[in-house]
Amino acid sequence: MRQCFSIFFYSSFYCFIDILILEFVMLLVVGFILNCSSEKIEADQLVIVVLSQANVYHQRQAKELRDDVYRQCGKDEPRPSILFLHEEWHGVGGWTIFPTFEKISIDFEAKAKWVIYVDEFARLDLKKLVETLSLYDSSQEHFVGHALQDNSPTVIHHYHGFTEGQKKILYPLFAAGFAMSSTLVASSSVRLRQAPIQQNFHIDAQHELAKWLWNDGKGVTLTSTEQFCSKEPNEENHHCAIWPVWSKRYNCQAPLDPDNVLFAVKSTKKFHNDRLSIIKRTWADDAKHVIYFSETADESVPTRVLDVNNTETGHCVKMMSLLEAVHDDSTAYPWVAVVDDDTLLSVPRLLRLLSCYDPNEPVAIGERYGFSVLQHGYTYLTGGAGMVLSNTLLKIIVDGGRCSCYAENSPDDMHLGVCFHRIGMSVVHSPLFHQARPVDYAGDYLAHQRSISFHKFYDVDPLQVYQDWLRVGGPMGHDEL
Repeated sequence: MRQCFSIFFYSSFYCFIDILILEFVMLLVVGFILNCSSEKIEADQLVIVVLSQANVYHQRQAKELRDDVYRQCGKDEPRPSILFLHEEWHGVGGWTIFPTFEKISIDFEAKAKWVIYVDEFARLDLKKLVETLSLYDSSQEHFVGHALQDNSPTVIHHYHGFTEGQKKILYPLFAAGFAMSSTLVASSSVRLRQAPIQQNFHIDAQHELAKWLWNDGKGVTLTSTEQFCSKEPNEENHHCAIWPVWSKRYNCQAPLDPDNVLFAVKSTKKFHNDRLSIIKRTWADDAKHVIYFSETADESVPTRVLDVNNTETGHCVKMMSLLEAVHDDSTAYPWVAVVDDDTLLSVPRLLRLLSCYDPNEPVAIGERYGFSVLQHGYTYLTGGAGMVLSNTLLKIIVDGGRCSCYAENSPDDMHLGVCFHRIGMSVVHSPLFHQARPVDYAGDYLAHQRSISFHKFYDVDPLQVYQDWLRVGGPMGHDEL
């Protein structure tokens, strides 16, 4: 009996020792894995590219961001390198991100571990950014940000991910910033040299960059992390390394008086009854000066007649005739907003946005698209989203004689883009203007902004879209920001 007890005691004791040893070994393994998956990063191993624009107001925002980052560094502490997109890549295609890879790979090859792209209206916590990126191995290809994903087929992404054999991809919200390891930037630079992008149209840089990096499953997929935030931090959301400050986009000073803006609506006879009636029932009530331009006289609207033929597509001659007519009336208006007859607007938000800009400068504001911008093409403002021109710019366009149409049905918005490029002017991109309908955008893309425009009335109730998204105080308006 005593022998059996001794055997039981010693076997239990050694079993207990074995368990302790096993747990100790497991702790060592876990610690080794954690140490291998983390990396010590210093601030001077970061390259921050501010997605800045050439306009004076935007340059000021970029400088404020840079100063805020440097204030977070001690006097003798390492500091990141900060580059402004409009200075380093002043060609028309820098905003697509692709042209940045080669310069960064060459200039920072020996030093940089991470390249962070951040919106000029954003802010970042340098310590938290370093901590976040330290969780990844920069010697590997990493693409990190706040992920968006399309929930339904959308024309702005050419319905990618919703046809047979295609996979929906994650793509970064630029407003929240995103990061690429130096290894990924270097390999991307090599890939671009070996196979330059031949794409004609650039519509959504966020999606197009992610799609190219994904490379039909052979490349890298975006890693989504909560430290790249889509809204400003608060008591419940204090983990952010980068976040957008949406109010900086449209909250400079008191909104403009409605007398300062002339709205020019481009229409045609067959849409007088249905489309123009929707405009009158929605945003036109908030606009003091609206002119409805058409090739047909209609007292019920009433229309201002343009002595041109209406074309099914393009409308270049019609647009230029409209601008000439507006120019004759525009001396009293610092700003002219040109919109299609199926464009919905928030006039109060537009008036607040325009308070940030100087109409005495040549300024054109809207949603930016690009044509062959990686092959010396040009950037233009897409017409459906609406575009706002300063009176100063309008005079240059009309009086300069350098903006004649190549053909009657040339695309009017693209033609104006060529004209702007010819006179050496950069357009101002605002993500608050939208060429498509709300359903065509990922939910988190629109979730925290005060949208200014949407386009197209098909397969939606435009009155409801206006009430939900554009009416001040509407459920999706975010006018409390």
